[in-house]
Amino acid sequence: GLSTKMTTMASLACTAVVVLAMARTSAALSCEAMPERSCQIRYGPESQDTPTLDKWFAELQSFRDRMRAGLAKLPGGDFSAYDNRDVAWTQTKGFIQPQVMVHDRYLYDRERREWTIGKYLDDLKTRYGGIDSVLLWQGYPNIGVDDRNQYDLIRSLPGGLASVSAMVKQFHDRGIRVFWPYFRWDHGTRHEGESDYIALTKMVVSLDADGINGDTCDGELNRTWWQAGLEAGAGKGLALEPQSLGGGRNGGDTGWENMTVDISSWAENWPHGAGPDPMAPLVHAYKVIEPRHMAHIVERYAENRTDGVQTAFFNGIGYESWESVWSMFNLITLRDGERIRRASAILREYASLVVPSGAVQPPSVWQWRPFAPGLLHSGAYMSSFTSPDGHSLLYLIVNRVDRDSEGPVVEVPCPRSDHRIFDLYHGGELTGANGSCDDRDAKLTFLLERLGFGAILVSPHPPSTAFLEEMREMTAARLDSYSADRGFLPQTMTQTPKTPIPREFPPPDTVLCPSTRYRFIAHGNLPQGNRFPLQADVQMPWEPHPMRDHDHELNLDAFAIEKFPVTNQQYLEFLRAASYLPEDTANFLRDWTYRNGRPTGYAAGWDKKPVTWVSREDSEAYCVHHGRRLPETWEWQYAAEGTDGRPYPWGNEDDPSRYPAPSSGRKFPTLDDVDAHPTGRSPFEAEDLVGNVFQWTSRFVDEHSEKTIVRGGTKYSPHHAAKYYFARPKDLHEHNTLITMAPSMDRSGGIGFRCVVDGPVLHHSQVHTLPEPSHTVA
Repeated sequence: GLSTKMTTMASLACTAVVVLAMARTSAALSCEAMPERSCQIRYGPESQDTPTLDKWFAELQSFRDRMRAGLAKLPGGDFSAYDNRDVAWTQTKGFIQPQVMVHDRYLYDRERREWTIGKYLDDLKTRYGGIDSVLLWQGYPNIGVDDRNQYDLIRSLPGGLASVSAMVKQFHDRGIRVFWPYFRWDHGTRHEGESDYIALTKMVVSLDADGINGDTCDGELNRTWWQAGLEAGAGKGLALEPQSLGGGRNGGDTGWENMTVDISSWAENWPHGAGPDPMAPLVHAYKVIEPRHMAHIVERYAENRTDGVQTAFFNGIGYESWESVWSMFNLITLRDGERIRRASAILREYASLVVPSGAVQPPSVWQWRPFAPGLLHSGAYMSSFTSPDGHSLLYLIVNRVDRDSEGPVVEVPCPRSDHRIFDLYHGGELTGANGSCDDRDAKLTFLLERLGFGAILVSPHPPSTAFLEEMREMTAARLDSYSADRGFLPQTMTQTPKTPIPREFPPPDTVLCPSTRYRFIAHGNLPQGNRFPLQADVQMPWEPHPMRDHDHELNLDAFAIEKFPVTNQQYLEFLRAASYLPEDTANFLRDWTYRNGRPTGYAAGWDKKPVTWVSREDSEAYCVHHGRRLPETWEWQYAAEGTDGRPYPWGNEDDPSRYPAPSSGRKFPTLDDVDAHPTGRSPFEAEDLVGNVFQWTSRFVDEHSEKTIVRGGTKYSPHHAAKYYFARPKDLHEHNTLITMAPSMDRSGGIGFRCVVDGPVLHHSQVHTLPEPSHTVA
């Protein structure tokens, strides 16, 4: 009622005052950024001698005191957000988090139309020890193919929001927390009707998810977001996790002060090797300031993950086990998988030592000491963690050099008589000569593998027998006995059988594309593909692996392609003749009118506009009904450019008068009639090839992803932060790759289709037969 509205308005007004006060206070609050302009890191000491370590540590303590004193002047600067019971899990069970495309075939089974969360989690458990939370990614790089915004794409997932909630519960049933992303740049698609901090927190709470990851965010996930989450969830806290948080991503060191409410963060693009000692791990500044802050080291492009996993282990923070980078799979190798498995097992078991629970201790009481003294192996570095009662010490060690230890590795103060010393990494107790103690110090001897890990516990409380047995079995084989081969995921192309040859060829509504020897040159514009030369874009049937640039000569038989994309009128006639209705009707012909659960018509004047909101399956059904099929990508391109390699259907120069004018508004535009631009025709007289709607062509599948090449481009061209939206191809030699998963998600207002029909084989000696797939996906 009115009182509720007034209360909400007052709350928002208070929030605005809080944000303004924060901005004024933080203007003079510097994070003392390193030269890389990153507030997130502190360099280690220049050497490992005890006086240098003690001086460095005293300076680190002083840094922490200054930062906390400055933050204390801000609203929430007491870090009380970390005391919220709903985010406490990040401190004890938040170490390993993958980002994964919701389209991943291990997450969702297209044929069975069901979420397969168990399959996904079992795979990760097998390959690197499992995860603690997951970031589910539904938007980029597909977002922008039509005007669906970041929230619409969650609604478009199979089964709608009810199914998504059930999917989140499947994760919770396995003890896994769930994050959804916030695309702060998404101001080019449909406006949601309310502020993002309200819309997304409400949606995340309604799905019973646990946190929000802020894509490209430095300071955007601020106290306003924290308060919105509390209001949406009736006091439930949402773990906020910005991508940068003062990491310099947006041109400076802004946003770091929001660590008072940002319980977690990403630690991406860290300059490993920077500082006075290039081998020393970088120290996470936010963990120094607030030990309960859980960051995740991110290495999306890494071929070798040693730096990242060792840095996370040394700091006692998390690791982003990201493999599915926009459907390009940067596989965690067997060796790196073992690194993650072993490091995370120790961090989880001793989370109460690595991450203190409850309110932070006074600045004079330090439980964590990075670069603790006592190492005897040159090239290794050690952190120590002390229990609040001072009785237990945990030493985490990383060997940064490519040689094993020889002799004693660590020298620590002799323990009290009631204390014992355990080599946690190898799952045993250090006694006798391996843990010999003179009057003051104990020299500990154990194997510290090259580029490996060590973990020593000195405590009156022994580890559990089960944990020691688990670690003994886990570390029985050396790390370097596991393969470091990254490899790639082979793809197969869905091959459509040739059509029957019609009596009249070419049929009257088609144009002839005669048989020829054709040089197919194409470039995939999937973003960031250059980082993955063996996994970018798609693997054509003649190629040894997926690649971004394709150049191959094919012997093509004659075929006929429909002169125009299929129109609304034609599709309506098909529905009436075939009584077609897909099993999954979500978003099917969503801009048509419906009666009794069936589409019955469309807006006046849309007869000759291309039909959209049809999946590839919906399009194939139409083609098959007419004795036709969808074109392969090279067939579509040949029909568009002919044999002279021209970049545009009409010639060599771009001419905007020959195709629909692009629209940069937030609302998807009304499409042009398919015959509205006859001067844009190809050498074979095909029309409406570019700039009106994308058109379905070839489909490719690997173990984790499914991609379909769409050709031609669309009128819709969001201008705001355009680099993040589904790109318009610049010419006929560039194609788009849509990551597909289920009809409800794949259907789009920006994608239509046209069919082809095969003709007689005119030159038998020149027929190009596609090779059989070299890899079959289960």
